[in-house]
Amino acid sequence: MKILPAKQSFCCLVLLVLMTSHYIVFHFHYVRSTPAVVSEFQTREGKTRISSNLHQEPFDRLSFLTWEMHPGSQKIHQIGRRPRLLIAQTVSNFYTPLLVAGQPVNQAYARAYGHDYVVARGIYLVDERRNETQMTAPDSRAAYNKIALLSYALREGKYDKLLVLDSDAIIRDFDVDFATYGYDPDILLFAQSVGSGNPTNYWDVNNGVTLWNLRHDSFVSIWFEWYRRSVEKVYRGFRDEDQSVLHEVLKEMPDESRPVRGVNYFCCVLGSLIQHFPRTNHRVFTVMADSRLQSLKAAANATFVHYAALINRTATED
Repeated sequence: MKILPAKQSFCCLVLLVLMTSHYIVFHFHYVRSTPAVVSEFQTREGKTRISSNLHQEPFDRLSFLTWEMHPGSQKIHQIGRRPRLLIAQTVSNFYTPLLVAGQPVNQAYARAYGHDYVVARGIYLVDERRNETQMTAPDSRAAYNKIALLSYALREGKYDKLLVLDSDAIIRDFDVDFATYGYDPDILLFAQSVGSGNPTNYWDVNNGVTLWNLRHDSFVSIWFEWYRRSVEKVYRGFRDEDQSVLHEVLKEMPDESRPVRGVNYFCCVLGSLIQHFPRTNHRVFTVMADSRLQSLKAAANATFVHYAALINRTATED
């Protein structure tokens, strides 16, 4: 066997890497037919590969979670073209009672409109450098699981929009189809407005419930920056808080063109579209307030009663 000189061997290696990278880019473009998943991302520091400074890539980490998929009706999707919506929730051990109480409502809504519904269980971001595992990671780490839901929808490649619901949130208005809600291709994200005096495209939104336009030109860069900075927080041992990281990313977008819409009563304790029952103490993960759980159960029951005819009809059709 002929052994190439070191310089020629290096050139061959570079060529092989370039060919492989080109294939990855082509492959993902072929799957989604939009510039959503590529092997490089443009960041403030320049082009950065997904795996740069990260021990595991966003899609690899999805295997850390257990996915429970409830497919929507294919018959409904075939009647007229509308955006394909995925409704997604995630849960850790602490929040399981809230999800158990609210999941039937959200699943009934998804069934009524023929949308796919998925639940992810576990912890998305573990610090493998410290031999951290799903069992040893703190329950608060599940805050970053919302990023996993974005990663999952992006990897699947068949969805146009993604509705992310915290495990303590339930859909209250079955008359609204979130696949077409506020339809505007120039808007990336709909969420609850936090400050009443802020403009609608302000960065300060509640990410407990978010409606994402997966086809927006900015989606991939926002998603990846949210992921990358969150991993850095985990590796540095900082307090688990995903919302502040998303805010950092959104703040860096130009105020005049930020594709965010903060909506009043989109999701909050008094939310008319989606009702949210957050913790009153944001630092306590050890005690589930019974009043919180009972309030969610009451709201879920009221929704079932109000939309009983619709829910029963779609259940019969299935």
